[in-house]
Parts: sequence; C-alpha cells; structure tokens
Amino acid sequence: MAHDDKDDLFDEDEYEFVDEDDSDIEDESAEEAAEQTDVDEKPEAVEKPKRRGGKRAAPKQAASTRNSANTDESAEPEAAAEPEVPAGPPADHVIHVYQHNEYRRTINREFTAEEADAFAAEYNRTAKAYGRKAFSAEKDDEPIPTIG
Repeated sequence: MAHDDKDDLFDEDEYEFVDEDDSDIEDESAEEAAEQTDVDEKPEAVEKPKRRGGKRAAPKQAASTRNSANTDESAEPEAAAEPEVPAGPPADHVIHVYQHNEYRRTINREFTAEEADAFAAEYNRTAKAYGRKAFSAEKDDEPIPTIG
C-alpha cells in the first residue's frame, strides 16, 4: 500500500512539532534579549525555596577574621538581646500525669492556667483507654503519690 498525503492526520501546516533544532533559535533570542538590557541593570534574583531537612552548621569564620574582631578595641560589643516577655498571664502551672492512679511524671513545660486546664482535659480524653489521667497544678505544688 502506498502512503497518501491526504490520509496523513498530522499535516505540518496545522500542527507545530517540537524539534531539537529549535533550541538554537531559543538561544539566539535569549542572547538578543540580554544585549537589549542595560549593562548596569541586573536581573532580579530568584529566591530558592528553603530546604526541609537536617540542620546546617553555620559557616566558620577564618582565624584571622576572628582574631581581628576580638583585638579591635574600636568595635562596639554586640548588645546582649534579652528575649521579649510576651504580654499575658504568667506561665505558672504544670501538668502531673498519673497511670492507674499512681504518679508517673510531671510534663516538663510551664503552662498558663487556661492552657493547663485545656491540656489536661484533652489528655484525659485521649489517654482514658490506657488508664492515664492528667491534672493541672501550680508550679510549686508537689504531686500526690496516689490518687483514689
């Protein structure tokens, strides 16, 4: 059977095919665009997305840079920034955890009164099947060894 042009579904006039030879045309247009921009102008830097992964170590300073910074008396020492205390009620409550009515541990975090009550209620709801209970108490209060 002979190949007829009228049976050809992909007529070159109707469809644009991607050829590897087109990359030369794209390169030339990119060069022309670069020539048209001023020499002083720099294209905007594209911000790279941050990685989610392990921690990166901070870059180490060269020994000469460290020594010159420490011996320079005219340099002002960096001000020790104090962490800002958030406004609101003080975090003076803790959570004591009991399992099968015996004291197990105290959660190592300070809560406000509202946070402690909410945490204890949610903990009690989710840990009921395991025989665990949580109670909020003030920071200075000692836990009771057993509850009855």
